[in-house]
Amino acid sequence: RDDALFAQALNNMALGSITQDDISIFRGRLFPSLPLDIANDRDSCIFKLFSTNDAVNSCNADILAQIAGEYFQSDCHDQVVGKGRSAAAKLSFLKSMQNADLPAHETMGLHLSLTLKVGGRYMITNSLDTSDGLINGTTGTLKKIDYGHYRILSSSEPIKLTIRVWLLLDDAYCGKKKRAEVANSSSSTSTISAAWTPIDPVILVVKRRLNSSLSIKRTQFPLTVAEAVTIHKSQGSSYNRVCIHLNGRSLSRSLMYVACSRAITASGLYLIGDKFEPTKPPRTNDDITSELNRQKTVQLETTFNRFTARNNGFRYQLAFHNVRSLKAHIDQVINDKSYLTPDFLLFAETWATEQQSFVIPGFEEASRTNVGSSAPRANGTICFINSQNVDSQLLTNVYQRIATDSNSHKMSISAFVYNDLLVASVYRSTRFSLDRCLVELKDLLKLQSSHTIIAGEFNSDFDDDQNSLTDTFSRYGLKSCLDDNIKSTTKYGSFIDNIFTDIADCTASRYISLTSYHDPLFMQFNL
Repeated sequence: RDDALFAQALNNMALGSITQDDISIFRGRLFPSLPLDIANDRDSCIFKLFSTNDAVNSCNADILAQIAGEYFQSDCHDQVVGKGRSAAAKLSFLKSMQNADLPAHETMGLHLSLTLKVGGRYMITNSLDTSDGLINGTTGTLKKIDYGHYRILSSSEPIKLTIRVWLLLDDAYCGKKKRAEVANSSSSTSTISAAWTPIDPVILVVKRRLNSSLSIKRTQFPLTVAEAVTIHKSQGSSYNRVCIHLNGRSLSRSLMYVACSRAITASGLYLIGDKFEPTKPPRTNDDITSELNRQKTVQLETTFNRFTARNNGFRYQLAFHNVRSLKAHIDQVINDKSYLTPDFLLFAETWATEQQSFVIPGFEEASRTNVGSSAPRANGTICFINSQNVDSQLLTNVYQRIATDSNSHKMSISAFVYNDLLVASVYRSTRFSLDRCLVELKDLLKLQSSHTIIAGEFNSDFDDDQNSLTDTFSRYGLKSCLDDNIKSTTKYGSFIDNIFTDIADCTASRYISLTSYHDPLFMQFNL
């Protein structure tokens, strides 16, 4: 909003807590009738809002009648389609449709008969091209009507019909693609402004017969007169100038708020009537009010709140993530509080070379294993410690290992011991020998410690009850600490990342990543 006081007044109106200062703002925009300079200014459009369709239709008809412009009545063309019914049944269905004269909102926004008048304001009623801004609700001024002719019989008189209309849209960004298409075609002429957007008739199914295969296809311009619109129709739009008629049926608080909040500023709001009555606050037993009051008494606990909380009964927190290139995704890490809260921050598949350095605010490297070449590869692990929570002087037995099997596939391990706790980050490439992997893990577990945490992407299916990695860890008193309801750790549904530990007082779950196929894993624990 460009008007802070007006915005606050609107908020108070919506909540039913409107103040005397707010009332003064709205009463300052009260007029017995629309000022003539505004009413006669066709170049600076003003949207007139009413609460009923009848009032809208009456206003639209009155304004179109006052415009001295070219005029044409565009009648729709209805066609019955479908099989299995007689010609008489189809004709009866067609006549019933035409006699019903249904409002456009019941016929896919296509009028039975549409008044076209050059200089009048119109609104698109169907989404023609969302990428080009030609959507339901787009408004503009009719500038030109193109005509064609047809004959019922070759010997009959030609019948005039509209084949295309041209709108000067209120938003110049809407219809740019459509205007460019026409400008490059042979149909472009010197009488057509480059700022005008062509609108062609559309064909839509507007009615289906119950218990029958018959339906009616209507051909008509997807437009409706928009000198005035209903308050409901205006929802979601913002206008420079808005005129609201207050005479007659009083508006509810919600309708008044919707209507007034269409104006961008208070100076663009015109309230037409004898007086402005402050909207009443909601009843104490109002369903919405009751729910809003209830929500004030409870706190929404998201899945990830506990990852950033330090007062949840656990002394330590650890995060592990197969980041798929730490250099490429370091911004995700340093801008996400969930990564900056843990005491231990472990990464796998870092793609890190010796030349690269990583700065994470508040953290320092504890152990790092690069890919073993000057070029980044899908390997590598790294461990960070939170320098505010973890005393680096208590680090011992820093372990860095990159193993190569007989087929040149690699496995990376970075580990350290902190205060008698072994912490390790593991990355096993997809084809690295499983037998060799078990050997490497057994060597890792030779490091002396009272407790152990091994987190990694093991590229092994942990959904398999016969998983040899799980069996091996079990022999060392280690088991997965992930929640039992976790059945996958990747976007592809595979369960190949895990955290194994012998710490009993712990909990672990997963987070989300927008950059990696793997879910980050979080563990909280006490020693």
